[in-house]
Formats: sequence, C-alpha cells, structure tokens
Amino acid sequence: MTIEAQKKVVRDDAVGAANTFITAVPMQGEFNIDISGTWDGTITVQRKFPDAMYSGTATNAAPGATLEDTAQTWTADELIGMYIYNETTGAQGLLTDNTATVITGPVAGGTGTNFTLGDVYSIWRDVPSGVFTGNADRVGKEVDQGVLYRAGFKAGDWTSGTANIRISK
Repeated sequence: MTIEAQKKVVRDDAVGAANTFITAVPMQGEFNIDISGTWDGTITVQRKFPDAMYSGTATNAAPGATLEDTAQTWTADELIGMYIYNETTGAQGLLTDNTATVITGPVAGGTGTNFTLGDVYSIWRDVPSGVFTGNADRVGKEVDQGVLYRAGFKAGDWTSGTANIRISK
C-alpha cells in the first residue's frame, strides 16, 4: 500500500465561481492540499487562527462595508489585506481599513452585501506560498490545534472553469 493510499481525505470539493471557497476544515499535524482541474484564475489557500482577535460579533454596523466590534482592540491598519467572512450571510471580501474597533471592506456573495448588528464574522489570512495558478500539490504542517484552512477563488480571481480541491492527512 502506498503512502498516498493511506491518507484520509478530509475535504474533497470543487469551486468554480468568484468569491467562493470550500468549507473550512480544522487541521493539525501534516496534511496535503491537492488542486486539479481546468480554470482561468488564481486559487488562494487561507487560514483562520482560533484566537478571538480574528472573530466576533458586530456590535454596530453602518450601511456598506463597515463593521464595529467594541470587544476588539486591533492596531490601526493591521488587518488591511486580510479577508473577512460574514458567517451570518456568507458574504466575504478584502479588508481595506481598520481602527481599534472598526473594520472596513466591501463584501459580496452570500445573502447580503452589508454587515448588520449581530452578524458573526471571522478574519482569514492568506497562507504564504498559498497561491495556486495551476494544478498543484502542496504539503503543509500545522502544529496548532484547530486552525481552520480553506481554499478557493477571491472576488475578481476567477474567470472560468472549475478547480477540484482535496485536503488529506
């Protein structure tokens, strides 16, 4: 039996639209991310850290892409370039600004393009060397318990086709 045959598939899914990701999976130890298929675009692997700094509930929301969480104490501009996911509506997008308690970034997809009071959110970071423009097999190692990984197309990063993404341990 080969080593590949012994691996347990944790997630096996396909994405084929802008602003779509496979469902996140918690990882610990060594794992593989295999991407195959035919697509025109760029796939990004992202991770969410389990600490409360990167998730919460909107305590206030303004029309558009602004969310306030008064429980946070972020450093100004530290979240720029990260990705926000509105777990309540499924909308997501790139963060363009933040203060100690307010984050800003246009979101799309899901059932709404605004944040509202009580929306649950999480913030994701791109994994270094986690950008795939063609078929790929990447090996990762995660030592923290419960770190979530997902992969897919960001807004504007997909033109056509489908990518098959398999995460295995």
